[in-house]
Amino acid sequence: MHQASGRKQNEGGKAGASGNSDADGDAILPLFLGALWLLCDSLPLLQKPLGYYDEEHFVEEGPKQLISTFQEHLRHITLAIESRNKTLTLPYTYLYPPNIENSTTI
Repeated sequence: MHQASGRKQNEGGKAGASGNSDADGDAILPLFLGALWLLCDSLPLLQKPLGYYDEEHFVEEGPKQLISTFQEHLRHITLAIESRNKTLTLPYTYLYPPNIENSTTI
């Protein structure tokens, strides 16, 4: 077995830190990507869509009416995007209101 700069060389000719082939890392990659996908896929469950609030922050009629009007505008935008997406091969999701998180950073 040939030693190259402190690393063992495997049968495939590739050097690994512990003598293992790079295939070991390649076997872990799909598992890592799968776990990452599951975590990212569950994020919509944690986010609150734009314009919707768990708690009632405003009790005055003026702000409540503004929120209601805003939510109605968002519903119209959502329906328009959904209608347009039915005719598209690749659906538009970039500014689709249910995918936008209700945040103070907007």
